Amino acid sequence: MPPALAGRFHLLLDWLFENAAADPASVDAHARAVYARAYEAPAAVRAANDWHRTFTQDIADLATYAPVTAPILALGGEYGNHESLVTAVPPSAPTPGWSASTAAGTTSRRSGRRRSSGS
Repeated sequence: MPPALAGRFHLLLDWLFENAAADPASVDAHARAVYARAYEAPAAVRAANDWHRTFTQDIADLATYAPVTAPILALGGEYGNHESLVTAVPPSAPTPGWSASTAAGTTSRRSGRRRSSGS
């Protein structure tokens, strides 16, 4: 980790939580301190950066693999990636009652109410 970031990584994390989280208040001060402490370790930052550096190679590798034939469960949240999941992970075999239009809404098991992906 560059010496300028030593002991100051919490500044970056606070900015990310405040500006990128759907609900910044959901990450309290204690949780932020835990994240900051974990990222103070040089190996943690290096590992996170290396994970991002492999994306280009991962994309190239994925192009050489056969399509997955096993069932896949793809989950997306209210503020997440539902639309891209519906496109990227369609059913490999027709599932009774499934379609892109019916997948756009989900039923909450707790309330039984129908919720659209945009709500």
